[in-house]
Amino acid sequence: MSKGGDQGVPLLGLGMRVTGCKDMFKKQHLIFAIGLSLAALAYVGLAAAVAGAPTSAIMALTVLVGIGLGMVMPPTQVAVQTAAGRRALGVATGSISLCRAVGGAVGVAVVGAVLFALVDGTKDATAALLRDAMERGSAFIAQLSAGQRETLVGGVNDAYRVAFVALAILAATGATIATTVPRLDWSAAADSDAQ
Repeated sequence: MSKGGDQGVPLLGLGMRVTGCKDMFKKQHLIFAIGLSLAALAYVGLAAAVAGAPTSAIMALTVLVGIGLGMVMPPTQVAVQTAAGRRALGVATGSISLCRAVGGAVGVAVVGAVLFALVDGTKDATAALLRDAMERGSAFIAQLSAGQRETLVGGVNDAYRVAFVALAILAATGATIATTVPRLDWSAAADSDAQ
């Protein structure tokens, strides 16, 4: 796992802890909407702040994304396991884990492709600079003139802004859909499963 990934895991854990209370699961339809709305708002903030905000502001917004997404994971797991019942518990748990893994891999690939397509499609100079920076690394970036660095940073910032807006729309769509999730009567599900 990358250094950034190592730092992000506790943030998801904090969001999971917030929703880990027994009473919170009774309102799981609200938890989905609240968590995804929080993530969507943080993505909008990241889109607005990507170019000029201090690192502490970017970190705070990233923390909010982690908490928001972390709020969604435990209720999702419990809802799927409850819906599946005891007989299919292993299949349900495996299915949700597989969907998260595939969704994460596809999501990273799609966002990465969109970012590079946006940078590549901006200006020939920006695309060429980015390609060279990716191939040659930090030594290449260090030798760039101030104007070239500004061109490179501007193109990358614009691409990230679009990506964050797209992620905000996706999270907001999920939050809207979450409001339509029917309420699950946990006690009735547990009683019928015990029979």
